[in-house]
Amino acid sequence: MPAQSPLFSFVIPNYNYGHYLGQCIDSCLAQDVDAEILVIDGDSTDDTLSVLKSYGDRVRWVSEKDRGQSDALNKGVAMARGDFVAWINSDDYYAAGQPLQKIASRIKAEPELDIIYGDVDYVKASGELYRHRRSPLKLTAERVYVSPYQTIVQPEVIFRRTLFTRVGGLNLDHHFAMDLDLWLKMLTHTHQTARVEATIACARIHAQAKTREFIKKCLAEIDVVRSLYKHKISLSGWQTAQYGYYKAKAHLYERAVRSGLHRVPS
Repeated sequence: MPAQSPLFSFVIPNYNYGHYLGQCIDSCLAQDVDAEILVIDGDSTDDTLSVLKSYGDRVRWVSEKDRGQSDALNKGVAMARGDFVAWINSDDYYAAGQPLQKIASRIKAEPELDIIYGDVDYVKASGELYRHRRSPLKLTAERVYVSPYQTIVQPEVIFRRTLFTRVGGLNLDHHFAMDLDLWLKMLTHTHQTARVEATIACARIHAQAKTREFIKKCLAEIDVVRSLYKHKISLSGWQTAQYGYYKAKAHLYERAVRSGLHRVPS
């Protein structure tokens, strides 16, 4: 008997990004897969509620004060009914060409998969392409540990809901590197991963983005998360050298942003 199509749960944390939220929701609807859409809003004060109400029963949502993005995603996954979670922040959106259909087909062909990922386009605030980034052919905890944001970024990853629950979801103490912590927890629990040859999502780079505005805190939290896994992950000599290179590169980038030598695209 052929495998059934998986049910996806699009989980969208949001806070005061009403001007981006509609595009994000529309991109979820455009995927034309079996899915539900959940928006977890942190009691926004902009036009978020009017945007949400305009979708009627096509979107389930809550709007209430929370403890941040990690709390919002944990709540959304707890509400979700899908087999797989597609976590996308409200300022990002899925790429054209219905890439989730390719992911659904891959899951039907390999129903044991826990994590499926692809490529990502970094775009400016306007949606104009900034640069394309290919993901690695093989996804491992070691590779993510060495170069977190050179490996995968959150909107290009789809993961099994039960895996998220099994590893305890997002750590509420993390506000910048919670995705890194999640990938490391998941990848130390499963090797059932697959890459699809497709651009999955568009990650928006803009001055309001949290990881840009608070880049120094973000890098500090990455170091904290890595320290939690340094005894669980064994690096080769080459990977250790790469680790040092990417860490130095990240801190040079932070200095360039703070000094104005590197400007956030607009």
